[in-house]
Amino acid sequence: MRIALLLLTFLFASIGLFAQEASSASYTITGQLLGEGEDVSFANVLLMTAADSVLAKAELSEEDGSFSVSVDSGAYFLQVVMLGYRDYLSAPMDVSEDLNLGSIQIEAFANTLETAVVTSKKPFLEHQAGKMIVNVENSITGQTGSATQLLRKVPGLIVRGDNVSMAGSPGVTILIDGKPTRYMDINALLREMPASDIAKIEVVTQPGAAYDAEGSGGVINIILKKNVKLGTNGSVQMGIGRGDFNKFNTSLRLSNRAGKLNTYGSASYRRGSGFDRLELDRIVGDVRILQDNISPFLPNSMNARGGLDYDLSDRVVIGVSARYRHTVDENIGDNSTLGFEDSEQGSSIAALTPLFSLSTINDKDRTRRSGGIDSYYRFNIDTSGRKLEADLSFGTFDSDGINLTKTQLNSGDFTQSIDDIRNIETGNTKIGAAQVDYTHPIFVATKDNPKGLTLRTGLKYSLADIDADLQSGRRSSGSEGAFVNDAGISNRFLYNENIGAAYVSFDAKIGELTFNAGLRYEYTNVKANNVTIDSISNRDYDGFFPSFGISVPLTGELGINGAYSYRLRRPNYNDLNPFITYLDPLTFERGNTELTPSFTHNSQINLTYEGQPFFRLAYERTTDVITIVTEQNTVTGITEKFDDNLDSYTRYGGHLFAPLSFIPKTDGYIGGMAYYNLYESEFLGGNFDQGDWSFTGFFNATVELPLKLKAEVGGWIQSGGQEGIIQSGTLYGSSIGLERKFMDEQLRVAVSLEDPIFNPYDGRIDFQDQRIDIINSWEQPIVMLNLTYKFGNRYLKSKDRRASAARDALNRASD
Repeated sequence: MRIALLLLTFLFASIGLFAQEASSASYTITGQLLGEGEDVSFANVLLMTAADSVLAKAELSEEDGSFSVSVDSGAYFLQVVMLGYRDYLSAPMDVSEDLNLGSIQIEAFANTLETAVVTSKKPFLEHQAGKMIVNVENSITGQTGSATQLLRKVPGLIVRGDNVSMAGSPGVTILIDGKPTRYMDINALLREMPASDIAKIEVVTQPGAAYDAEGSGGVINIILKKNVKLGTNGSVQMGIGRGDFNKFNTSLRLSNRAGKLNTYGSASYRRGSGFDRLELDRIVGDVRILQDNISPFLPNSMNARGGLDYDLSDRVVIGVSARYRHTVDENIGDNSTLGFEDSEQGSSIAALTPLFSLSTINDKDRTRRSGGIDSYYRFNIDTSGRKLEADLSFGTFDSDGINLTKTQLNSGDFTQSIDDIRNIETGNTKIGAAQVDYTHPIFVATKDNPKGLTLRTGLKYSLADIDADLQSGRRSSGSEGAFVNDAGISNRFLYNENIGAAYVSFDAKIGELTFNAGLRYEYTNVKANNVTIDSISNRDYDGFFPSFGISVPLTGELGINGAYSYRLRRPNYNDLNPFITYLDPLTFERGNTELTPSFTHNSQINLTYEGQPFFRLAYERTTDVITIVTEQNTVTGITEKFDDNLDSYTRYGGHLFAPLSFIPKTDGYIGGMAYYNLYESEFLGGNFDQGDWSFTGFFNATVELPLKLKAEVGGWIQSGGQEGIIQSGTLYGSSIGLERKFMDEQLRVAVSLEDPIFNPYDGRIDFQDQRIDIINSWEQPIVMLNLTYKFGNRYLKSKDRRASAARDALNRASD
């Protein structure tokens, strides 16, 4: 009820503000551009608000140099940008009537166009307020593969299979264009998404109140490429590669921005490939079991996106976009299981007495489909920065697949029954979301009055409705008879989630001191229905999530800032789903319907140089932390893997970070993180209290070489540490690449090699009756060749397009 009342308040406010805008007057500014006595055709004519230099309107001059720009009344200045000419900047002017500026003379460069070179580029790494931005769009090595490979460019981020962690912290939240993905099979999503679709990756370690409270271990926001150029533009891309499997991807992007209308669209196809290998060495009583499981993935993915933005007026913009993705993945996994008479690990296998030998194949055939539509509305109320934004989204996601697990006894005596298992699984997801945000500068800081205060507030509502059905059948191994329904595995799971949220935040500035504070309220209602066993679970929880930060100058270029936030991590749908998936007769994975949210207090202090953080100390404390655990049946030898809540998780440490831009013709970064991770809980009838230090080192450098070549080299290493109940070992990887551009930099040719130097993940579980050694590896090395050709107008129009924030839940598809 409280959320509904607030939404109504915003609705009436929006109607009133729109009426105000509709009644405002519009005026026209005209003029003529001249350079060296000649007309300057097709120059960028930009009208900026005088208060904060925000782009209000942009047009191109006509062939005869004339221009016409229509805006509402207010204070502006005019800027003209044209290749081969110096930028022209007018004095501020009050627009309360039509203005004719007459002839405007712009100065040409002394060099001719043939000898002048005008370049601009974003640094690979940027630090902005509260976040770090990794501009991966021009990365040589990352852009040739999948999103999984590109995420490894983020300093301190470790991607291993379906596990993504930031220096050991388990609660990392991944967003796409600011929208969560916690209902998606994130492993499948990342490996199916072409890296060439990604422009940049944001790392937010202390999200404010405007962000969803989800994300106890930090937020990784993947920003997709968008059109910011005038006229008609496009690109064609193709990549081929080889690791253990062949790889191929291609895409086409087209866009047109003219006048009030901007249209854009893209289509891509990706033949991704790879594998995940899991080796287990475990003791069950007086039996030693060795398991080697290879799970390939060979997805064929087709993606299409498109949309339009339209300027209803100089202040009001509306937009709509649609997307569709279709993936087919057919593969066969292999597993071997060997049993020996042995009660200790480390013995030579040749000296042991074999008990049994099993071989298992997992024949998988799965199809995933997703589609949706997003719409948004933005109203720039005035030139001071007041604005109202709203969006509405809806999406559907479907999946179906068959998994056939067949096991045969090769030799020896295996006491458990061996059956073929066939799982037929279907799923349907419907997700909707709506959001409205309002920004109001109460005081605008100026040179004469360096005090500023801005209010931001908003509301959000999202819902998810998921219906998943699993029909499992068994038959005797080696038999060709019919499958008989297995009532112990067959299941139907219905899941409904509703989340309402409201927030308010303030950003203040007093001279060089800045301060922000916010409070977010979220209410969650979850209904989970395990239809097969007639078990319904209703769960309601809410909470207030405060955040604040302060930045203070010290001396000269040095400064210090601190921040605090209180956040939560909700269980993923895939973690809750009770369906069982067998790797072999002795190992399976399942969901846990008893999972509860975890809550985190997170604080940090940063030292900054010229506003950029280079040294950080951080502390976080999480209750009911969600982490992967295993449980072993000592009688049957069966081990199950699932997510569970441990009582508490404490993490403290820091990192040191430095850019490499001080080296001539070099861009990139180098740094390291050191954190202590401690887990404390009652688990499996015992007291689990284990912690360890973990070091993460990383670097990435791009160097300009002779002959217009550019090279990139990167690497990372993570030492051993505590990850839930697993004590992990050292893991590292690397990448190198080479790039050259042709045809006036329109054609880009890049070749890369991923993980030429590599060490797989290894870990150990030694708690209660479990002694398990783990080795996890994946496809490497991988060589890729990527070609990209860009065409069209090269002039940018800095048009602010809002990626539909209501798509929060829409990326959370159950794949």
